[in-house]
Amino acid sequence: MTRCTSANPAGIVLFAGLALALAGCATLQRPIAPEVIATRVSIVEVRLPEVRVAVELTMRNRNVVAIPVARLEVTLALDGVEVGGAKLVDAVTLPAYGEVRVPLDVRADASAALAQVGAALGSAQPLVYDLRGSIRLADGTEFPFRRHGSVPARRRP
Repeated sequence: MTRCTSANPAGIVLFAGLALALAGCATLQRPIAPEVIATRVSIVEVRLPEVRVAVELTMRNRNVVAIPVARLEVTLALDGVEVGGAKLVDAVTLPAYGEVRVPLDVRADASAALAQVGAALGSAQPLVYDLRGSIRLADGTEFPFRRHGSVPARRRP
């Protein structure tokens, strides 16, 4: 004769708890770092004692969920000389698999930047820039980044 037994209630509770814990771990994974692209860097104004540089970054989210960016800070170097920095003014949310353009206004110290800017403008050669920074998400996760390129020289009329 075959006897049917009911499942152990403690085993069911343990199994359910384990399943919930594993499901929770899947959602608590560290997000993939947002990709940061320097879309545009240009000298806006040279007015002593500062040089204004417009920096436009594109932040691309490679995650399946939206991620809130609480802080973004950058430091700008021109031809190897650190000249200034900028911070994100308002928090930004990157949509899942989406991107957001972030304009930054870097106020550079003219005493540090003027030689590089003047040489580039006078020689019609591009000005090499280096952006270093970090992104901090709302959950405290921080990602460093670095981008470099060149600012095209302006042609004199």
